[in-house]
Amino acid sequence: MSLKVGWANPALVGYCPFMNQMFDAYVTAALFCGADAFFALGDGTVRLDDGTKPTAPSVQAHDGAVLCAAPHPSGEGLITGGDDGKLVWTRREGDNLTCQTLADAKGRWIDSLATSAVTGLIAYATGKALIVLDAKDASFARTFAHERSVAAISFDPKGRRLAAATYGGVALWYARIADQKPQFLKWAGSHVGVCFSPDGKFVLSTMQENQLHGWRLSDSKDMRMGGYPAKIKSLSFLAKGLILATSGSNGVVAWPFVGANGPMGKEAAEVGYDQAALVTQVSGALNHNVLAAGLDDGRVWVCDLRSQKIETLKAEKGAAISALSVNSRGDRLVWGDEDGQAREHHHFGRQIEKVRNGLAPARPGFLCAGVEPALLGQQHDGLHQHAHIRPLGGAQIAVDTEEQAHRRAKELIVLGHLHQAAELVFTGHTD
Repeated sequence: MSLKVGWANPALVGYCPFMNQMFDAYVTAALFCGADAFFALGDGTVRLDDGTKPTAPSVQAHDGAVLCAAPHPSGEGLITGGDDGKLVWTRREGDNLTCQTLADAKGRWIDSLATSAVTGLIAYATGKALIVLDAKDASFARTFAHERSVAAISFDPKGRRLAAATYGGVALWYARIADQKPQFLKWAGSHVGVCFSPDGKFVLSTMQENQLHGWRLSDSKDMRMGGYPAKIKSLSFLAKGLILATSGSNGVVAWPFVGANGPMGKEAAEVGYDQAALVTQVSGALNHNVLAAGLDDGRVWVCDLRSQKIETLKAEKGAAISALSVNSRGDRLVWGDEDGQAREHHHFGRQIEKVRNGLAPARPGFLCAGVEPALLGQQHDGLHQHAHIRPLGGAQIAVDTEEQAHRRAKELIVLGHLHQAAELVFTGHTD
């Protein structure tokens, strides 16, 4: 492993300091656990980067490859599943890392896991079984059986229900109830990824057939969300749950989640379209407006939705980005690629401010300044009665009230036509 500490090219990232590392294995996951950045690798090791040491602490967590990873519910360290059948908790102990085996599937692969900081529950899948543990109660365990193998799992926002992606749909379980029959959301095909919307009202699954599928839980109405040229490997909600960003296309595909119907009846937008590459990884901060993307040619970019500009953080091409994560505050970014190169961008918020204020170069984004308040869910002080929504180059759409203006701005501009650079124009008087 080699490591380089320095300052990135100021022409690219606005004097953003970084920690650059070169591991000897595929980067399976790059995640923030509390203040620490953890890397889980294909050689079974887990590495820690706190940005202060010339050599990243490392520990051999698995006898084989790490297949999946998630932060521990306590926020202290990383939980990983491997092809050795073990579920392992790795955490910091002074300047070193220590490992604790939480479960052993006796040689069966553990290739999906999820954790809930709200309830302290840990769930992992091995074959057709979904198993739930409690981080605070070693005696607690629940096992839920499926007819087909479980490909992915996810907790709902409250940490009480679990979604399990499998062949033919998604099974919903109550995490603590022993004897139950799951609610099954049916859709033909192989479902390989799953997540809940932040409000818990929708379940989304990625499929083997290059498409996204969704269900509204209130009535189990399903949504077919297709049109992808490649498989969707990554999902992330941001902007307080108003936008779902996905990989699987030449740009980040952004789906609208506004109102009771979410994306139903609405079109997706494509952010940062690049004909020469596909987006492999996306990440955003749920309560912020920062969106990051990693491409199959090794490049990484970030977009601040308030400045409506895209900034390249890694311009040099290389192996495909295999892991990417923005921290919860939206001011740090970590990524890794298939060849083992990894980097954490520190003080990420400084770069966001430079892009927002026009002090760092950026390529055009997808919104003009006129729709910023609608995007952020803010209010226009002093707005009265009449307004128009005008996509640039298109006809004006009249609305009569402030409420309609904000609703239409969110639905038509922000989340339906991001690529059209629309403008919200107020024709009534303001105070």
